[in-house]
Amino acid sequence: MSYSTQCRNEVHGYKRFRRTSMYIEEKAQLVLNLNHVVSSMFPSEKLPHIVLEQLINLKRVVPYQFLLAIDADIEKIKILCKEDKEEFEKNASRTDLFPLCAIVRLMPAVYHSREFPYHINEAEAIAHTITYFCANRFRCAIHYPDVKTIYVEPNGDIETTYYPPDIVFGENSLIPSFEGSKEEVPSFAKEDHYSFFRM
Repeated sequence: MSYSTQCRNEVHGYKRFRRTSMYIEEKAQLVLNLNHVVSSMFPSEKLPHIVLEQLINLKRVVPYQFLLAIDADIEKIKILCKEDKEEFEKNASRTDLFPLCAIVRLMPAVYHSREFPYHINEAEAIAHTITYFCANRFRCAIHYPDVKTIYVEPNGDIETTYYPPDIVFGENSLIPSFEGSKEEVPSFAKEDHYSFFRM
């Protein structure tokens, strides 16, 4: 999920696929003329440096052919993916998050960001969202890019979507997850921490 608003909530120190991306980038830096290699793998793409950046940051499907070209070890990537997942779970379950703003859905495809009072924690931000924004019957969200989005419905219902750094090791490529998951709730989130806010 992506939103275009001025305000941005951060989970400081966290980057999705951090370890895996760093490893791929380190291996890629050792290859000469890598843009040419990428151009030959993706002939319809006009900007190979952007494709390379997307491959390194796991923002697109990564062919094994590319990993072979940079001499990346699949078993090492599997280990790093597991570590990235552990880092995600640690950060997604943090209780010391202080969101700066909520995203308010004014109408379909029209969003507005509303800043919270200074230095309120996530639980206080949810209560604030229910009190001030949902009273106007707007759907709101507290969005942490690459980690989670907490949706607050006009009736006070709360639902969280998580964005774990999952990768499927396919037959010919690595397939990073791009969308969030409501169904597969991480183990740390099985308890409903926000039920006391419901009206």
